[in-house]
Amino acid sequence: MTFFRKLLTWKLIFVPIAFFAIVFISGAIKHTVEQIRWSKEVGNKTIFHPELARCGNEQTFFNVSPIKEGEYSRIVPLGAFGSTGGHIFPTKHIYFMSTAAKVEDQTDVTVYSPGDLYITYFEQAINKTLGYTDYFVYTSPCRDVEVDFYHLNTVNAKITAAFDATSKKNCRTEQNGSVTNESCGAVIKDVKLEAGEELGIANPAKKKGILQFFDMEMSDHRTPELVFANPDRWTGGFDFKHIVCPLDYFSPELKDLYYSQIADYNDPSLKRTIKPLCGEYDQDIAGTAQGAWFKKSINSKGGDSQNENSNLSLAHHNVLAQKGVIVVGVSTTETIEAGAYPFDPVPTGLVNRDFKDITADNQTYCFEPTGLTGIYRYPFRVLLQMSSSTELKLEGQKDQDCSSKPWDLGDNAVTFIR
Repeated sequence: MTFFRKLLTWKLIFVPIAFFAIVFISGAIKHTVEQIRWSKEVGNKTIFHPELARCGNEQTFFNVSPIKEGEYSRIVPLGAFGSTGGHIFPTKHIYFMSTAAKVEDQTDVTVYSPGDLYITYFEQAINKTLGYTDYFVYTSPCRDVEVDFYHLNTVNAKITAAFDATSKKNCRTEQNGSVTNESCGAVIKDVKLEAGEELGIANPAKKKGILQFFDMEMSDHRTPELVFANPDRWTGGFDFKHIVCPLDYFSPELKDLYYSQIADYNDPSLKRTIKPLCGEYDQDIAGTAQGAWFKKSINSKGGDSQNENSNLSLAHHNVLAQKGVIVVGVSTTETIEAGAYPFDPVPTGLVNRDFKDITADNQTYCFEPTGLTGIYRYPFRVLLQMSSSTELKLEGQKDQDCSSKPWDLGDNAVTFIR
């Protein structure tokens, strides 16, 4: 009996330990496989850097402002839209904005490394449409976190020297909205910037139309995955699924300051009051009209969330979050010009219905886009019909409001899928 009691005791101890070990190991393997797969998809520019230490439970990585107080005007939260610049889906990054009343009057400002950061990838992009060069710096404070800086005018000489010395470069030409870019990037190793060390120079005046000093994007792979209506459509999913607000990783004093400075991209008087105050990147609600949609004619075999120009967002504004917004790209549909069109959503009925309340009922819903503020109304209406949880049709009809019927979708209606 003693033997069997010992055996039972041993099983009671070993079986739970073995179970949790299997769960932990399988999770770690899945995590690593996703890292490698995503790393290959984007040219190994970020994420999989086994030479870096794990982040552990650290939540504060930054204690230096990237731009000195008084040299920037405000911070734009996650989830902005820029239809002619290729941002049909909510942006994954925040913006530090210029102080100048006119962008052409802005002068150079120094951008500092907000914390101790390892440079993991560097890319330079020649804007062939507007005629200037942009610099993109990808960094990590530790293995599980990445923080990236986009649209710098120059960068620290240590970074460019390492880039020039790298023989293996990833070069391509891509269309981003109405802009054509020729880009070359490379993995960077053994370059570290200390907190407060110069990262580069930014100046919106030299970017010929871009209003921000730079974009700051961050992902934390210790966080739960964001839930998309169709996760398989989000290529490079390891990054897309772990987007976070960079402001949350600053020291408490800077974090409080930054949250007090959040405002609209175009109108600094507009403040976000609805939580989360740093905006939302993933607005998908499966089974409803709300979120990101992909043009069926070119995305029927999987789609690409990184090529947004032909796609559609049915979402909420990143600052005035009570406003719905219909966002179309330069090649989304011929019946609506590229743009982000706000409206005031209502919880009932078929006119200006909140997207989260529209399901696959085959009814036709009508929208009357208005200005973000004021009483201006666009001279067209938008009709939407959701036939299934993964398919809807949309069409713009000019010079009509929702009071005139019938609401018939015509031959110009475009089908979108998830």
